[in-house]
Amino acid sequence: MKISWITNKTTMLIHKAKDESSVCVTKEHINELVKRLADDWKKLGTELGFSEDDMKDTERKTDEKEAQANRMLTVWIENEADKATVELLRSALKEIGEEVIATEVFGEHEDS
Repeated sequence: MKISWITNKTTMLIHKAKDESSVCVTKEHINELVKRLADDWKKLGTELGFSEDDMKDTERKTDEKEAQANRMLTVWIENEADKATVELLRSALKEIGEEVIATEVFGEHEDS
């Protein structure tokens, strides 16, 4: 079992996983991601399959970038249920050029 300690200025999370493909994204993961995504939440939303209309709807509901990112990721988890895995989100972050954020939130990725 892998244990990764992920730290930032005020937060420490423990992430335990045998295989990221079976580890679901948690609210703690979302909280850490929204702090780091800023305007890139829309790029991530596109990578996760959200339409431009979905994202415009999210923007209409709130002006705050963190709240927009939080809403998008929460909806993604609700829609995907057990398919909303760390592996899938890490891959999406990598595709939009945010591998550093993935490492900060989920720890180093170890290939099995």
